Amino acid sequence: MKKSFLQGRMLAGSLLLAAIFLWWLPAVGAAQVSILRTTNVEDVFRLEAADTVQQTNQYFQEKGQYDFVEPITILLVNGQQEYINANMKFDHVSETEAVRRAKTTVAWVQGNMIISNIGGQPTQRQRAFTIAHELAHKYQGQMAGKNAFSVLWMTEGSADYWAAKIVDHMGFATLAWYRHNWEAGLGAYHDHIPELAGLERAADWYKALDAYGSPVTYRTADLAVFHLVDLYGEDMLFSYFRENGSVKNAADAFVAA
Repeated sequence: MKKSFLQGRMLAGSLLLAAIFLWWLPAVGAAQVSILRTTNVEDVFRLEAADTVQQTNQYFQEKGQYDFVEPITILLVNGQQEYINANMKFDHVSETEAVRRAKTTVAWVQGNMIISNIGGQPTQRQRAFTIAHELAHKYQGQMAGKNAFSVLWMTEGSADYWAAKIVDHMGFATLAWYRHNWEAGLGAYHDHIPELAGLERAADWYKALDAYGSPVTYRTADLAVFHLVDLYGEDMLFSYFRENGSVKNAADAFVAA
């Protein structure tokens, strides 16, 4: 029975690889992005992703004066099972971990690969937001290196903030719209909101996702970042990640930013 199950998983992974189409996005700056899709993903979604990549790169080049130089691969899958299979195949995680990701996320970034489940994102606004959010993580890594994820609420909240800015620029929704909806959504859970101190480490972040749910956890981080922008301006976010790459701890990066 176990052997048959494992053979089935190996076959699913092989079929996934065989079903992938590859398309190269012309280099933006010094970077090159490859966009892959399975046969269950229509070509229009590849074109959408390509547009989001260009808009995201343009935003970071103009606002942060950063030019992403590492190659990136974006894999578009359709549906939870393809998303689970892709995480297992390309990120080499267990089925348990892949299923956990499928329950709380629609995209995942690992190394230079971004896996995005378009089946969990019915609108172009949502799909653009997700790609922009995951690309923002790549920029965070370029600015701060291994320290980019030292404070998870700052990492995830700023990625959402930047994604909202990019979606605003693309004309799908305004930054003010996002803030209003995030505030309204979090307001319904005013007596069940995590403390920011409990959202710093990766292990605590994942515990919060299980305890409070993904929307509440992310909205808490998002509105905390909005508050920082209100106080210190948007450039503070870029300064934080830049400083975080050159100091010993995140607290010093906050002070320097």
